[in-house]
Amino acid sequence: MSYPFAERYEGDGLILNSNINPFGPSPLVIEEIKKIADKVNFYPPKQDKLKEKVSQNLKEYGFDISPKEIVFGNGSDEAIEFVFKFLMRRHKRKLKIIIGEGTFAFYEYLAKSFGLEVKKVKLNDFGYDLESIEKVAKKSKPCLICICNPINPTGKIIPKENLEDFLETLNRDGIHILSDEAYFEYADFLNLKDWRKDEYRSVLNLKRSENIFVTRTFSKVYGLAGIRIGYLITQFADIIESEIKPPFSVNYIALVCAEKALEDKEHIKKTLENNLEGMRILEKLFDELGTPYVGSWANFIFVQVKKKSIIDELKSNKIFVRDMKPYGFDGAIRVSIGKKEDMEVFSELFRKFFLKNKNA
Repeated sequence: MSYPFAERYEGDGLILNSNINPFGPSPLVIEEIKKIADKVNFYPPKQDKLKEKVSQNLKEYGFDISPKEIVFGNGSDEAIEFVFKFLMRRHKRKLKIIIGEGTFAFYEYLAKSFGLEVKKVKLNDFGYDLESIEKVAKKSKPCLICICNPINPTGKIIPKENLEDFLETLNRDGIHILSDEAYFEYADFLNLKDWRKDEYRSVLNLKRSENIFVTRTFSKVYGLAGIRIGYLITQFADIIESEIKPPFSVNYIALVCAEKALEDKEHIKKTLENNLEGMRILEKLFDELGTPYVGSWANFIFVQVKKKSIIDELKSNKIFVRDMKPYGFDGAIRVSIGKKEDMEVFSELFRKFFLKNKNA
């Protein structure tokens, strides 16, 4: 399969197709890049300092994670790759990968690049069908179940009670689970705001086990998508560090800037508050128009527009959204949350094009 990259655009326009932070990185990060620009001839430094900072940051969210359980990667994509490689070696390449059909494309892309068998389970109402996943997993051992929570691209979560039962059942059977939590910070903040009742939890809140792997990223709320840094939380961190992870896969700038990104609490707060406001603007719009959408816990909304002409009309006005057809959702788009003024511009034009198509 070819990877379904988001289209790239140059110049002016509203980039609402890649779930990036609309404010960009923290000003502290930008200043740090300027300071260290003349040091990129050096190899990346040791990662102990950043591990300590990430561990401390996780404690602020209520997670007691030792720095020794953290492995950094070139984006969370590489962190996911570490899990695949580790389990492939353990199971002598007999590993099977179980994914939700139409979810984050990297799982299938990576599995096929390694020649691994992929088993897809259809989503149920744009969320995971956990009962079906359990059945497939029990028939497919050894296997790794890849879940993203919140789900990319639908934005749904696995409610905490369902997730807890799911983890407990599969852990007893020795089945491996990868929980990709790229949008954790958004979901956690929305939960605090009583977004859709008290439903979201990280896997880290519910279950710790050697069979459970968690990945996070600096690409989303921290605005560092372009310099590629993410991390894996695992009880096998020492083995992965010493035997699987390349020694310099995370670059000098990424390591230093990730520290600064963690320090700027105001930038993170502004990003999360803006996201909540943007979500409310879009949900109000779609409710008024009667446009079907999926209630999201991330920094995007999945919308069923049916007619592709709306995508083209938005694009002709330099508003770029993600066409979901490559993910198997024909007639749907994913709209990233931009700044408040961006959402107002999008809303005005979307309303215009939607009503024009509806009345045509």
